[in-house]
Amino acid sequence: MQAEPHLVPAGTRRADVRDMAIVHQAYRREFALAPRILRELLPEEHERRAAAAEWFGMMLLSMRHHHVAEDALLYPLLDGRAPRELLDHMERQHRMVEQAVATVRARLVEWERRTAGSAEALAGSYESLLAVLIPHLDDEERTIVPLIGDYLTAEEYGRMATSGNGRYAPRTLMMAFGAMIEQCSAADAEFMLSHLPPDVRAAWNERGAQEYAKWMALLRNGIRPAPAPGRGEPAAN
Repeated sequence: MQAEPHLVPAGTRRADVRDMAIVHQAYRREFALAPRILRELLPEEHERRAAAAEWFGMMLLSMRHHHVAEDALLYPLLDGRAPRELLDHMERQHRMVEQAVATVRARLVEWERRTAGSAEALAGSYESLLAVLIPHLDDEERTIVPLIGDYLTAEEYGRMATSGNGRYAPRTLMMAFGAMIEQCSAADAEFMLSHLPPDVRAAWNERGAQEYAKWMALLRNGIRPAPAPGRGEPAAN
C-alpha cells in the first residue's frame, strides 16, 4: 500500500509531542491560581506581592513565546499536511487568547500601581482569559497534537519546541521550566529538562529547583494547585 503523502517516512524519527500537554498544563494551573492569589493577598504582604508581579509577567511572556513559535514554526509546517480548517481554527483561537492577554496586561499595570479595585479587576481578567484559553488548549491537544507526530519529524518539531529558549535570561528560563515540570512524572521532567541549554540545566540542578520551590511557597502561601490530570485524561476546566 502506498504511504499517505506527507507522512513522516518509515525509519525517520517522529516528533515527540509530550511537551505540549506538559506546557499546557502549566498554563492551565498558573492562570487558574492567579485569581486566588490576587483575592487573598494582603496590602502589607509586600514581598509576596512583588513575587506575584514578577511571576504573572513571566508566565504571560512564556505563553506568548509559545504561541509565537507555533504561529511561525509549527502551523506553517502543517499547512498542506493537516486540514486547513483546523489550522484556521487554531489561528482564530490564538487571536482570541491574544486579546484576552492584552486585557490581563493592562489590568496588571493598574494592579502594580495599586489602583482602587485593581486586584479584583485583574482577577476577573484572568478568569476571562481562562474562558478562551482552556478551549484552545483542549482543542489543540485533541486535534493538532496527534497530527504533529504523523506529519512532522523530530528535527522539524524540535526547532519549534526550543525556539524561545534564547529569548529568556537564564534564571527566567529556569523558573519557566520549573513551572512546566512541577506536576510531571520523573520521566517527563527529565524529558523537559533535556531541552535546556547545558549551562542552564546545570544551574537548575545546582540551585534552580530550590529557588523555584521557595518562590512558589512565598507566592502561593498555602494555596494548593489542583492535581494534574493523569495521562490521557482531560484537564478540568
